[in-house]
Parts: sequence; C-alpha cells; structure tokens
Amino acid sequence: MRRPCFVLKKAGEKEVMKRKYAAMLLGIAAGALYLAGCAKIENFLEVQEEEGGTIEVRYQKVFVSLGEGGKRLGSAIAMIEPEDLENEPAIEYYPAAWEYAVDMETDGETYSSRGTDENAVHVYGEAQVLLKNAEITRNTKQTSTEDFSDYGMGAAFLTTSGTAYLKNSAVDTGAERGNGIFAYGDGTIYVLNTTIDTKKENSSGLRAAGGGTLYGWNLRVETDGNSSPAVKSSRRTSTVLLDGGMYTTMGVNSPAVYSAGNIAIRGGTLKAEQWEAICMEGDQSLSLYDCHVEGNKEDDISNDCTWNVILYESGSGNLKKGNSMFEMSGGSLTAKNGGIFYTTNVRSAITLSNVKIAYPAVNEFFLKCTGNHNQREWGTRGANGAKCVFTAVDQEMAGDVVWDGISELDFYMSEGSALRGAVRKDGSDTGTEGYCRFYIGEGCTWTVTGNSTVSRLSCQGTIVDDEGNAATVQGRDGTVYIQGAGKYTVTVDVYEALANMSGASEVTRWADHQVEIPQDVE
Repeated sequence: MRRPCFVLKKAGEKEVMKRKYAAMLLGIAAGALYLAGCAKIENFLEVQEEEGGTIEVRYQKVFVSLGEGGKRLGSAIAMIEPEDLENEPAIEYYPAAWEYAVDMETDGETYSSRGTDENAVHVYGEAQVLLKNAEITRNTKQTSTEDFSDYGMGAAFLTTSGTAYLKNSAVDTGAERGNGIFAYGDGTIYVLNTTIDTKKENSSGLRAAGGGTLYGWNLRVETDGNSSPAVKSSRRTSTVLLDGGMYTTMGVNSPAVYSAGNIAIRGGTLKAEQWEAICMEGDQSLSLYDCHVEGNKEDDISNDCTWNVILYESGSGNLKKGNSMFEMSGGSLTAKNGGIFYTTNVRSAITLSNVKIAYPAVNEFFLKCTGNHNQREWGTRGANGAKCVFTAVDQEMAGDVVWDGISELDFYMSEGSALRGAVRKDGSDTGTEGYCRFYIGEGCTWTVTGNSTVSRLSCQGTIVDDEGNAATVQGRDGTVYIQGAGKYTVTVDVYEALANMSGASEVTRWADHQVEIPQDVE
C-alpha cells in the first residue's frame, strides 16, 4: 500500500523526461481504473514555499479501492500543468505496511515492517486513529540510496495529516533512518505511557518536522545509534510538547534534544551519554521546566571548544534564520566535560531560573558568546559572531563568560543571582563592533576570579574577588569608578550605578504550553 509524498528538488533533463513518461502511463492506468469503477480521481492545488517566493503545484491523486469492504490498496499521483519542470516536485511515496485514512480504533494489534524505507503504520487524510496496547516494529537491513527520512519515510509510526493517538504501546526500530514516532506536515500525534527504542544511526526516538505536532506523556525513549537524538524537531515550524518521561541517547552526535522547531518539556530526564545534552539550530525555541539534563561531549579537534548546550546556525541553508531561544526553569543541568553554554553565528536568548548546575572537573567556561573558526564552517569567518541576551533569575553560576569583537552580549542578573568567574574578551576575532554589557541587579553578586573586561557595567549589586574584597572598577581612560582592596580589576568603557533590567527576558511557565490529555486516551 502506498501513499505519495512530495519532496522538492531540482530535476535534470533525463529525470524530467522520466517523469513525463511516468505521468503519461499513470494517466492511462488511472483512466482505465476510473472507467471500471475501481478508482476515484481528485484534483489538488498546493502552494509550496521555496527560497525567493512560492510555487503552485497542480496534481491529480488517484485513489484505488479494491478487495473486501473496499479496502484501499494505495494511491498515486499524476502531475498536471507543471509551470516549471526544473522545480517540479519529485514523485516519492510513503510505502507502509499498514495505512489508516479513515477513523479507526484498535487494541492489542501488532504492526511490523521489513520493507525498504517502509513505514510500519501511516496515518493520513482526515483520519482519527487510536491504537492501544500496540507493538510497532520496523526492522530491515535495506536502505535506499536517497534519504527522505527527514520527511517521515521509514519511520515506524508516521502521521502526515489527521490525528493519531497511541497509548500503552511499544515502538521499536532496528533500521537505519528508522525514526520511532514521526509527526509531519499537518499530522498531529498524542502518545501516552509508551516506550520507543531505536537501534541504528539516524534514528530519532520522537520527531516532528514540516509543521507536524507531537504531544507525549510519561514516555521512555532510548536511541542507541549515532546521529539519533531522543527528541528532535526540524524542517520549518514543528512542535513537540512532553510531560514527564525519560529520554536517553547512547550514540555519538546524538544530543538528548535537538531543536530546530519548538519544544517544551516538563519533568523529563534528558541524558546524552556521548554528546552534548542540548543542540539548538536556527530559528526555534526550547523550554524546560523541572527537568534533569545531562551531557557528556568529548573534545573534538574540529571544534573551537567543547560544550554541553549549544545554540548556533550551521549556515546549511536548511533552516530559517532567526532567534534561538533556550529557557530552563528549575531542575538540574549536569556537564561531564567542557563548558556549559556556547552560542555562535546566531541570535539567541538564554534564560535560567533556579537551576542546579553540576560542573565538570575542568570547567572551560560558563558562557561563550563568540564567532567560530571551526572546520565545520558555521558562517563566514570574521562575520559569524553571536548576538545573545542572557538572563539569570535566582540563579547560581560558576565559570568564565567569554565574548569577542564580532559578538554582542547582554548579560542580566536578577533576584539574588550570583556569578563566580571572570569575563574575558577573546582576541581571535579583531572586530570592533562587538560588546559585552553586564547588568547586575540589586541583591546580586559577581565574584570576580580574574581581571575582566566589559563594555558597559551597570551595577546595583556587589562585585568582589574570590577572597571577599571589593574589586576595582576602572575605565579604559584610567578613571577609577570603584577603588577596591581586591586583587582583580574590571576594565570598562562605561560604568553606571543603576542597572536597567528592561532588556532582560521574562521567565515563562509550563502552563503557557500545556495541553491536556485527550479524553480518548486517558
């Protein structure tokens, strides 16, 4: 049984001729089936986004219904009136062992897939489908030469439109590119009390892409392969909301959470055994409430540094550029190696509120807000700085803050927050437009552990050295604003004894995201 998927890509001359010929044969077959009363033909018009504008895609969908009870055997597409054959969407299919295009409820069923790039279960159309106590497996040694797994192909449980509910079930994949549960396009999935295990590489546990939406409660997700996040959102606007559960990755290049969409999690345990805990790319958000997060990224010669949470833009062109927003309220954050937060080649906002942080034996930095010179080519060297608003609310912090001449950092401390570390300007990039502005609110403390440099220091709190003596604050022109007895000096361009906190980020609540469990799956 097959259902089509559109994947936009350039087509060469031979490919275009192949498609014309296939469309002609498909039209002849569809006409015969239609006259025989075994098929229904529907016309569609879609507007699809492309760089530089939109294109109209006109096509016909042929639904073939044969067998007992008119069971749908599959569907196909014929392209019509293509205005631009070079940009014509390629005809790709979602082969599936089980398809649901109408409302259905099952209990205790087993769904298995062994076909190449096949989905075990595919829900689409306007179907409302509830699967309870299901066992869903996807195992094969075969993979195609083209990778369409970003669109849901090969996932064990896929919804591309309509709504799917999965309760008290188990999902297991042993195939490369074998994502566990995948919400794509107009698809929405609700998952409750379910386990998801993936064994091979490029196999996320939970994934939403292309506008898909996924809600989960009390899930246990584990991935064993490389490049296999436990939770992933990607490809334009997509949403994942999770309440409770455990999310663990065992492989390299497998963060517990990879966000290029919108993700919010409450009360979850997120652990990456061999990679950073959190990876955020492009225009997206991640909000964590009372979660326990742990990462263990190894040093890599191709990187400038090692981190536990990264906010960046790869420059791949696959993602919309914009603001990357990370928020963590309550819970704990544990780093086994490297530094804590790294942001580069992106606009970002990082907000921490009352998070218990466990640092590695050698804490390279607390926050690094700089450009990069790494071998992965994230942006253009010399112009790939970061722009970050960092907000600490009732937060204990330790480690250096690092910035450079091509980056912009606004660092806010409020409600009794405390930082123990130096603020260092990295000289790798010699730009002159960068800055670091520190805003220390009333009741907050900066314990300086080394000579420091900031562009603007606005302080209503306390600045002392690691022995408790007041630090000296001095202008670049030699003006002494505070003559301290401490052993360290903070050098500034501008100093003021009033901290304007209006630019700080607001702390949000889980209630701002929360979705109630549908009655159908309670």
